Amino acid sequence: MIATVIDDHFDKRFLHNLFPSIEYLGYKATNVAKRRTWPFGEKGSHRLMGIQIFNRSNVNRITQLHSEAQVFFDIFEQIERVLGESLYLSTIEVNLQHSGNDGTLHRDVDSGGADYTHTIMFYPNPEWKDEWGGKFQIFSDDEKEMVEEYDYVPGRIIAFESIHPHRGLGPNKEYSDVYRYSIAFRVRPMATVFG
Repeated sequence: MIATVIDDHFDKRFLHNLFPSIEYLGYKATNVAKRRTWPFGEKGSHRLMGIQIFNRSNVNRITQLHSEAQVFFDIFEQIERVLGESLYLSTIEVNLQHSGNDGTLHRDVDSGGADYTHTIMFYPNPEWKDEWGGKFQIFSDDEKEMVEEYDYVPGRIIAFESIHPHRGLGPNKEYSDVYRYSIAFRVRPMATVFG
């Protein structure tokens, strides 16, 4: 197995209380993943609906801190506890997908140079029905074969090495009023920061 999957750690009431703040974060259609140009980051691997909550360019420099960041740090601390590992947090992003808006197959890092090695996905929707779709898929290194697929489950945590090709599928086309939210924490083991 490539991914570690953890369910049933977050209370349903917590997800219901969290969700109104997730819905109104100010998503942008111009959000560019893996930005590679400077200073505006206009070119990257793909575009998506999303917003960056937190970003650090190195240990000493935080380049983005959203006013609603605290609840995301709280979620991250719970994830560290359940994984049993101290992690260096590089980035927090929230993504939004509408019906039929399947994510592009991509890698969060290609090789070296990134400030993180692992991606942790968290699913904040408090309600989800299987028929809505929204699966998460991990592909082989050559990107030709899907090797793992996971349902969208409220409160689910999926952790994997950022180099693996993956994508999130939007809700199925017949559910135009359903939105799939995911929170991506980009991390690396704390031991690699100062070691």
